[in-house]
Amino acid sequence: MDTEHGKVMLTDVYHVPSAAQNLLSLKPLVRKGCTINFGPNGVKMYTSSFELFATCVERLDENQWRLEGVSARQRDRASIAGSTMVSGVTNIAVQHRRFGHPGTTRMQAAINKYGLQDLGAVHVDSCRGCDISKAHRKPFPQRSTSAQERELMEYLHMDTWGPARVPSYGGARWLYTITDAKSKMSWVFFTKTKSAYERFRCFEEFRARYENLTGRKIKYIRVNNGSEFLGIFSEKLKQWAIKVDETVIHTPEQNGVVERLNGTLLETARALL
Repeated sequence: MDTEHGKVMLTDVYHVPSAAQNLLSLKPLVRKGCTINFGPNGVKMYTSSFELFATCVERLDENQWRLEGVSARQRDRASIAGSTMVSGVTNIAVQHRRFGHPGTTRMQAAINKYGLQDLGAVHVDSCRGCDISKAHRKPFPQRSTSAQERELMEYLHMDTWGPARVPSYGGARWLYTITDAKSKMSWVFFTKTKSAYERFRCFEEFRARYENLTGRKIKYIRVNNGSEFLGIFSEKLKQWAIKVDETVIHTPEQNGVVERLNGTLLETARALL
């Protein structure tokens, strides 16, 4: 599309040369990064780099304006493939896809190498393809830096594993594991269900026994956001003034101490069988 302010390439449009007039909708332009300003002197259209590319002075009705000084022509495929006249409407986003979704540094190198023009400032906005295919989770620390600073029985890691496909002779299908952050001493409890009540009964007996044996109070427990640690379990922890340190949902790495214990227990059981 040739305007008095320059040239703009529009994509995903229907162009009918023989029609008496063609309509240019503003909503698709806005979706492609353009800015539309309505004022007393008409409508002004800007590219994503805020460069003026078209104006409308004459108003036809409430929703239509006449775009003056514009001529539209369809480019052939060869011309489109080699064209860089995408002054903000499709500009850097189109070239970003054509070059295989490179980052900003590689995109700048490609522009310098192939002599692409009229792209304006080189910066790649959020690309859905890149967001999905290039997303990475940063590595977690291999061990807690505060573990050595804690006292015995002060900080406990807890988790639940199950259900097992085959129940035990006693009918248990779940494992409830507890690990002390300081000594790495671990305890395993077998339960028939995943209910908060069964977890509470196991922890209540564990707390009474080992606080008495060690003479130390349990201050923190590290758990995931599982429902087995809610209800009566959560209420009793508040009464005992034990702080619950919850992990981020779907992030077992944040409770890796007891997660590794679960893996060790299952591997040992398979080996014995």
